[in-house]
Amino acid sequence: MNEIFLIDTNLLVYAHDTSNYEKHKIATNLLKKCFNDLVNYAVSLQTLSEFFSVVTEKKKLLEKIYTRQIIGDFLK
Repeated sequence: MNEIFLIDTNLLVYAHDTSNYEKHKIATNLLKKCFNDLVNYAVSLQTLSEFFSVVTEKKKLLEKIYTRQIIGDFLK
């Protein structure tokens, strides 16, 4: 049976937040494994919605247009 890993909001946020180097590094490496098809993954619409809210409004890490592109990549 193939395991599917569910990507959490915090993983996405830490991958774009460089203020904590260790968390950023771990999150980036985990996402690279997903994108390089080394693991099967899924991401929920709720997670993407929370990610958008956190990085554009709460922490103000990313511009909305860039964040929409990131989310769009997940929806392809």
